[in-house]
Amino acid sequence: MAYAAAIRPCEPDAPHLIAQVVTGTAAGSDVEFTEQIHDGLARRELLPDVPLVDADCMDAALPAGARREHGIESLGPVSTDTGRRAKADDGYCVDHFTVDWDNER
Repeated sequence: MAYAAAIRPCEPDAPHLIAQVVTGTAAGSDVEFTEQIHDGLARRELLPDVPLVDADCMDAALPAGARREHGIESLGPVSTDTGRRAKADDGYCVDHFTVDWDNER
């Protein structure tokens, strides 16, 4: 599998560039690849202030780690909960909670 980070310059007529590529096996976590891309972009001082991440490459821990490690705000949807409790609707699952980043709760 291969994952790429595209950089979109501020200038509207400038080309979009592939700035970082990570390859690995299908057994690897998509989020793990996203973290590797962030690390590679940071080493080259190309990390955007707000990387846009798709749902497959995002989990609840990624924004906190990106903020802690790189001072950036990763933005993207977190996949819905498909666990047993969410399907049975018989207890608390991810959808019952909200993260308040500003108040750290």
